[in-house]
Amino acid sequence: MTEQKPGAPWWQTLPGVLTATGTLIVAVTGLLGMLHQSGLLGGGSTAGKQPATVEASAAAPSAAQPRPAAPADSDEETDRLDTAEKRPTTPSTANGDPAVTAGLTAAAQQAEFRRRVQQGLYPSEVEGQCKEGVETFRTLWKPLPAGAEFVSVRSMSKEGFQTKRDKFAGDGYAIESVHSYQNCKGVERYHATWIKR
Repeated sequence: MTEQKPGAPWWQTLPGVLTATGTLIVAVTGLLGMLHQSGLLGGGSTAGKQPATVEASAAAPSAAQPRPAAPADSDEETDRLDTAEKRPTTPSTANGDPAVTAGLTAAAQQAEFRRRVQQGLYPSEVEGQCKEGVETFRTLWKPLPAGAEFVSVRSMSKEGFQTKRDKFAGDGYAIESVHSYQNCKGVERYHATWIKR
């Protein structure tokens, strides 16, 4: 063992530095693990949780894979309305007629999405606009055909749309609708819905 020099602080000795470094690594690892499990960092467990996202796709509920948030310097909206999350296919409780919602803010759109998907509907078309400094959305909701899956992603950059278009095409989805608009920051955004029958 290394002897401590008289009058030298513990942090200036090799054992002191190694102990402090090891303690810091353990503490940071534990903190990151707790944040990840709680869903505050990287998603965490999704079992038994309602998704924190709006647009999604239909499949087995245990296959939920939330989309990572866009980088802080990205133009992509990070209000949790964009995702490629899997959703359960449920029989439609709607009467078969399409329904339209319009003028919804992002938060209202999220609540409406959850409600409509529970009814067996999916957002066939999503359009956005900036009106008086507020982004609002118009959505055409249709009954999800039996056995079908969908993915609907809102507020993508052009590059984000192109990447998702290629990914979902490779997964067997066909584009049902694509719309673009300028958000309130003047940035062009894309909304698209894909369906796999």
